[in-house]
Amino acid sequence: MFKVFHELLLHAVHEEHLDIADSNVLKNIAEKAGADMNRFQVDFNDPAILDRLAEDHFHAVNDLKIFGTPTFVFNSNNPVFLKITLSDTENSYDIFKEFVNISENRKNVLEIKRP
Repeated sequence: MFKVFHELLLHAVHEEHLDIADSNVLKNIAEKAGADMNRFQVDFNDPAILDRLAEDHFHAVNDLKIFGTPTFVFNSNNPVFLKITLSDTENSYDIFKEFVNISENRKNVLEIKRP
């Protein structure tokens, strides 16, 4: 269930450009993922779960310096953001290995970006 929800969530943000801060958007995604909507509603309104998410977010932003998704933190503890298209899944692992190599070993590369 998590994998399906997560993939639908990423698709909503990056492909459909939907606002996942909108509770109706999240509910629609949960429904599409096959979630138990009664449980989803209970969990969605649980302040303890919101507190835990806030703690995780605070840790990511303040301690790990995460600034977007997907951001990777390797052994060097330097966060690195990567956004790729999934159109070339055949070469995904090779691309990721190159990304790790540049991120870990090329300290002079500060940003690679295409509009």
